[in-house]
Amino acid sequence: MSDITEQTVVVPKEEEVVPAIPEVAVEETAIAAAVEDEQKKQEQEDKEAQEKEQEEAAKKAAEEEEEARVAAEKVAAEKAAEEEAAKKAAEEEAAKKAAEEEAAKKAAEEDSAKKAAEEEAAKKAAEEEAAKKAAEEEAARKAAEEEAAKKAAEEEAAKKAAE
Repeated sequence: MSDITEQTVVVPKEEEVVPAIPEVAVEETAIAAAVEDEQKKQEQEDKEAQEKEQEEAAKKAAEEEEEARVAAEKVAAEKAAEEEAAKKAAEEEAAKKAAEEEAAKKAAEEDSAKKAAEEEAAKKAAEEEAAKKAAEEEAARKAAEEEAAKKAAEEEAAKKAAE
């Protein structure tokens, strides 16, 4: 037999074998760079998509805020119109009441003037009646005096005639 004995050589296993061939290393570096570029591109796309979502969310929020503002303005305008209508109605009611009070005052003044005129006419009629009565009494008194004087004269004439 020979002196050569069998020996078992244990080669450690590596998970990744890095080849020593320069072309393979360049190719792997290019692949790694391409993968990194793809990752950066994907990250950029994700970032842009996120920014777009944020812009759309902000735009939607702005639109909702605008709609709320328009609705609030509409409510405020309606309230203002209602208040204006109520104010106008109150002014019309006040004007109507003032006109009614003025008409009542005027009617009272006219009634008072009419009553005063009636009282004046009644007073004048009473004065005329009193004057007429006084004139009639004066005429009656005068007639009575004349009658008495006539009678006295007749009696005097009769007395003279009798003598």
